[in-house]
Amino acid sequence: MPQVNTDIFDYYTTEMVSELFSTVHESVNTGNLFLSPFWLVSWLETLDKLPLLLICVRDKQVIGFGFWGKQTHFLGNTYFLNQTGNHLNDQVWTEHNDVICLKDERDIVVTAMLERLSALPNTSKIVIRNTLSDHWPCSIQATSERSAENSAYVDLTQGDYLQSLSKNTRSAIKRSNKLIENTLGEISVSPIDVASHSTILNEVGAIHMQRWGDSEFGSGFANPKFVAFHDKILKQGTGQENQAELLMVRAGDTCLGYLYVLKQGQYALFYLSAIKFSSNDNKIKPGMSMHLAAIEYYKMKDFERYDFLAGPARYKEQMSNAHYPVYHIEISTPSIRNRLFRWLKGFKSGI
Repeated sequence: MPQVNTDIFDYYTTEMVSELFSTVHESVNTGNLFLSPFWLVSWLETLDKLPLLLICVRDKQVIGFGFWGKQTHFLGNTYFLNQTGNHLNDQVWTEHNDVICLKDERDIVVTAMLERLSALPNTSKIVIRNTLSDHWPCSIQATSERSAENSAYVDLTQGDYLQSLSKNTRSAIKRSNKLIENTLGEISVSPIDVASHSTILNEVGAIHMQRWGDSEFGSGFANPKFVAFHDKILKQGTGQENQAELLMVRAGDTCLGYLYVLKQGQYALFYLSAIKFSSNDNKIKPGMSMHLAAIEYYKMKDFERYDFLAGPARYKEQMSNAHYPVYHIEISTPSIRNRLFRWLKGFKSGI
């Protein structure tokens, strides 16, 4: 079989990236919104410094590519797939992460990229976060650590959604809806008009910062790069393919809040929410009532899945009826520093 060459570019244009996507349009990840030019090119356009671009070529044909951010540490350099390794740059979070490659070439492309990165001077670690595959073939002698978490979703192809939930969750949602509707009126969902997206996004940001501003990682809306990215996504994603939308959930004339949803074929991907309505009655759960309204909205539109995406949350577990695994991979190269670090780590742990 002809040799695969992996070229590294530290300077390139988004036009070049768009051309690369067109060369591998029959990709193993075709249909993955997070590995599409819609998402990745928009992300690249928000960055001050571009990550490395690795392109795998065989017989003058591009068979795969990926973006690898580099962070320098005293143990050596760490490379991150489709991330920069900097929280503010990566706060938009690439879900369902992977390389972009032709359908039958993934193992070859992954192996070639990992070999090329490990051969770079001072490489210490290679990180792949939030991937759907735990298969990352690597011919180098390296130590690989894998962790997994469940990502929750609602299978909309099942019959009665509420009946698929636990009795306690079902009762809590019904009680919340009854209390809200008895006071304010019927709960309804409506998409925000495109012309109002910027105004509503500002309102969503203000609500989100009030709720999450003091959390460990803060609200993305305090990050200008995050705001610029989603402003771009909403402007582009409401075109012909309609890949992004903001929903308003009302009870009568009262706005309960907003849901930001991405759309991938017949999958509705919940990205974030901004709950505007509050109550001193702990039996009223506006967030759960809003999600139920959105789930019924997309079910009526014949969507197959309402995906809560990655990240643990109690309401996701309560309101989902199915799960899939998401993996985080760390590959450590067999350097003297890494071996020493692992020895010290084991020594401290008493191993």
